[in-house]
Amino acid sequence: MQMDNGEAFIFGKSDWQYVYNTFCFGITSGTVHRDQTGMCNGNFLGIGRTTARRPRRGPVCAFGLLITNGEFVSFHGPDPTMVEVRSTNTGAYAS
Repeated sequence: MQMDNGEAFIFGKSDWQYVYNTFCFGITSGTVHRDQTGMCNGNFLGIGRTTARRPRRGPVCAFGLLITNGEFVSFHGPDPTMVEVRSTNTGAYAS
């Protein structure tokens, strides 16, 4: 079921990624950054993530991730979280 396992946008190693006007609804994670292949940095503009648990999840590259005009909504699960930035994050993070 997509509410239990769905991931809309998955980014691995990606330098200076530009993401413009994207939206997802009713899935577990909206934007996932996988550290197995590397980390993503860049500019995410006009993004909407309405998800079950974590709209944006994963590590950020040292160069950082800029999110402008983003909307994050989390509405289900034991610990719904809008944006998760863990203490292990080493990248710059601005929103």
